[in-house]
Amino acid sequence: MTEKANNSKSVNVFKGKSLVVAIATVLLFAAVLTFAIYEGTKNTVTMTANGKTTEVKTHADSVGAFLEEQEIQVSEHDYLSQSKDAAIEEDVAIEWEQAKEYKVEVDGKQQAAWTTDNTVEAILAKADIEVTEHDKVSPALEEEVDADTAISVEKAYEVTILDGLEEKKVWSTSTTVADFLKQHKISLGELDRVENGMDEMVVPNSKVKVVRVEKVTDVVEDSVKFAQETKKDASLLKGKKKLVQKGENGVVAKTYEVIKENGKEVKRALKKEKTVKEPKKHVVAVGTKVVVASVSRGADSKAPA
Repeated sequence: MTEKANNSKSVNVFKGKSLVVAIATVLLFAAVLTFAIYEGTKNTVTMTANGKTTEVKTHADSVGAFLEEQEIQVSEHDYLSQSKDAAIEEDVAIEWEQAKEYKVEVDGKQQAAWTTDNTVEAILAKADIEVTEHDKVSPALEEEVDADTAISVEKAYEVTILDGLEEKKVWSTSTTVADFLKQHKISLGELDRVENGMDEMVVPNSKVKVVRVEKVTDVVEDSVKFAQETKKDASLLKGKKKLVQKGENGVVAKTYEVIKENGKEVKRALKKEKTVKEPKKHVVAVGTKVVVASVSRGADSKAPA
């Protein structure tokens, strides 16, 4: 092969390589341009998931499509700042918070509550558990808790208190009679008693009976009947009577210890007696004198004419 032929062959090879490079360059440029255009047409989503914020470029045309793209599954209890059907036509912010499961025990029966809120009050509301001012809730309604915290609710019920002569209905939760009295600030005197056992449990429609006992002193003045005495009096004709001394009753003071329950006397015991006034005898004189009739002698000696 001549030198001229070799040179011609080299030129053709060079031209072929340059053409390949040129095509590759064009294709790369086109790819870069396409990628740049593709990326440039993406919207920016500021995604806050469970408190952590990131920025994501996306071609998703809806919030639901974007969440699927990010492999985020939203349950009915989760918080999502926008509807899944909302369109993404420009840069947008989306907030998602996953709900947690909380355990709530109501009168010993357990149930679950799914929510993104962490206060006891919000958790109970999510579980459709109505709480009154008389119910016992632990922890307190305003406290913030985590999913491991046990929440308990004791529903209040009516209980009748018979306190002496007073009867009233109050609200209570499950407790002993002793704690129930303390809860309602019912104090007992030294002699007072409770008909229920102090360790007895207070249940719905219970009656707690408090007997108010008092010990009092009662002083009563009683009359003491006077005695009667009859004296013989020789100065009085037989069968005649004469009042020598008018009788008067005496007075004695009797001191009693009286026990009352709910204002009614149930026991009375005599403790002492004291004479206030001595009785005065009623004395009557009865005559014993006998009169003998005498006959005149002058009258007897005269004879009839």
